[in-house]
Amino acid sequence: MAHEQRKKLEMKIKARRKKFKQLMSEPKVVLTRDKLSFVCGVITIMIIEAVLLVAPQRMEELYTTLLIPLMLARYVIYKSDLYHYFMYDFCYYAQVLMLLQMYKYPNNTELRKVMFSIANGPLCFAIVMWRNSLVFHSMDKMTSMFIHYTYTTFNGNFLSTLE
Repeated sequence: MAHEQRKKLEMKIKARRKKFKQLMSEPKVVLTRDKLSFVCGVITIMIIEAVLLVAPQRMEELYTTLLIPLMLARYVIYKSDLYHYFMYDFCYYAQVLMLLQMYKYPNNTELRKVMFSIANGPLCFAIVMWRNSLVFHSMDKMTSMFIHYTYTTFNGNFLSTLE
């Protein structure tokens, strides 16, 4: 009896190994959406780097141009997944404050200092805490990195103007 059970167990294990080896040898399928997201992510990083190196004064325009569609896309995706209440998080309010600083109160040094502190305090810590990473084939992760890191980079341009 025990010998038969052992044989059955060995047969199951051999079948699972064979199935696992087949799965490992099959080619991976990459979705077109993932490919497109990867290409867009890499191009976006290159554009941000170019703007920061060549014309850092134009970062405001780039930041706004990227932020609005990313936030709208995130809202639509989060709403369909019933995650839209996550958009009441502090980082999204910081984005609104950043837009106010850029367009409504560009010369307000107190607000600039507050925004610099927010960008280099809670938002930098959030990158580590939420394990944000550059996963180019994930629009969600790329948006999170944009919200936290680009914000910090943009605010860093104003370090020299804080007197």
